[in-house]
Amino acid sequence: MPYSGIGGAVGMAVESQFCTAPLTGSASPYTLGSTENPLRFFTTQPGGGLNGESTLDVKPEIDGGVERKRITLTGKTYQGNFSWLADTENLYYPLLGILGRDMQSSTQAGVYTHLMRPGSAAPSFTMEEQMGDPNWARLSSGVMLEGLDIELSSIITARMTLRAHRQIPNTYPSSSGTQSDVLFGATPATLPVSMGGDGVKTVIRTASPAFVDLDAGQEGNGPLVFAQISAGTHQAELLTANGSPVNAEILPGSRISIARTLDSRQTAGSGFDPGAVVGGLLSITGRLVCLYEDFSLPASMLAFRQVALNFAVTGSSIGTTGTASRLEIWLPHIKLQKVPLMHTAGAILIDADFTARLDPVSGSSIQISLTNGFNTSGLSGQSSGSTGGLSGWTAS
Repeated sequence: MPYSGIGGAVGMAVESQFCTAPLTGSASPYTLGSTENPLRFFTTQPGGGLNGESTLDVKPEIDGGVERKRITLTGKTYQGNFSWLADTENLYYPLLGILGRDMQSSTQAGVYTHLMRPGSAAPSFTMEEQMGDPNWARLSSGVMLEGLDIELSSIITARMTLRAHRQIPNTYPSSSGTQSDVLFGATPATLPVSMGGDGVKTVIRTASPAFVDLDAGQEGNGPLVFAQISAGTHQAELLTANGSPVNAEILPGSRISIARTLDSRQTAGSGFDPGAVVGGLLSITGRLVCLYEDFSLPASMLAFRQVALNFAVTGSSIGTTGTASRLEIWLPHIKLQKVPLMHTAGAILIDADFTARLDPVSGSSIQISLTNGFNTSGLSGQSSGSTGGLSGWTAS
């Protein structure tokens, strides 16, 4: 019998402490998320998920022989990816998770601008996945982003790659020390100590998730579309080379990829799961697809010139404020690695690979601005002094 319900609902909440799930309620059973660290759900495309994988030490077997160890469980890893239709609401947590810095400002009630840049530390998340029959779900904690791709297709799409520290359903020691299976669903289950529990607290699946994207018709107001792309606020044209406009028309198919190196280390007492996790440096690459109008882009690659890409995508109005939601991405200094220029009939395309580098004038390699209705002033981990993720992240 097929399941029915929400297929691919994912909720994320910033953790105040690494691998400690924020909880709502004053008594068991608790649900995920809190006022300081709200659990924000969005729907994903088919496929993907944070799946577990066992690492086995498999010994050769000889029939009739005496074997002390045949197969040994030596480790567990939880990694996966999600793809979704992007809007200015559901992009916030993934961008914060990969970049780590948010400088929020507000120009009017209900409208907030998040200026996001690379930081030395990034937050960790507790993630709740609901798939198929929503009576059952999967819970992961200590979730870190390894990569985020933003695809400029006809509808702007995003894809994030993640790695988790712990996950249930899994087998964990109970309060008495016995290994017990833990299921996370509509029936209360003990939150394992290794996920921030105390051996007594019980948790249940979030019954009525508050969505932030199109399918639930709440705050997201629909995904961003390529037809609304325009030049950003940092330069008059989408593309410049050495400060001069580039005569090229950007097309769907362009992509920006942000990757953060994670170093996962086994530590004493961590069981089979990866122990301490360290967030490393960022790598920003991409693909630029555009219509050829002159030779300025290939010439910039051959001359090793500085190329800047700055575009904005405007969405629908934020509630009744009259202000539109908006995503702006600025790459002040990119180097073109490969610029194929095809000899074809009709329009000629340039398909360019690029990598971003630190711009000494702006002080960063990438800057992303989100205008939405999400007020993060109370979000734990900002400059109020609370810590979030591995090393804490700050708002400035």
